[in-house]
Amino acid sequence: MVTDSALRRRLRPFFRALAADGMILFMLAVVVIEATVLVLWHRRTGHGPAPVELLTFLGAGGSLMVSMLFLRRIDRHPLPYAFALLSALGFHAVHVMLLWGR
Repeated sequence: MVTDSALRRRLRPFFRALAADGMILFMLAVVVIEATVLVLWHRRTGHGPAPVELLTFLGAGGSLMVSMLFLRRIDRHPLPYAFALLSALGFHAVHVMLLWGR
């Protein structure tokens, strides 16, 4: 049987990897690839999410991921962190307005 402390020791490298800057950059790259593929798919077939709604949704999530990167450096540079959060709010507000306009 695995004790609680043994489980924590085993999972510690996994949690460190998830919190690393490289993981955040990898997730941002996946979001950019996803957006590119979905916009191209919509342009080619006319099916799938509308590009404006898709980009506002992914822009909000991407801005939050960028803010996680800047959060580690907030002591040196607080303005990029604040700008990333404000851009996430802006993307989200536009996305909600688009959804309410349906």
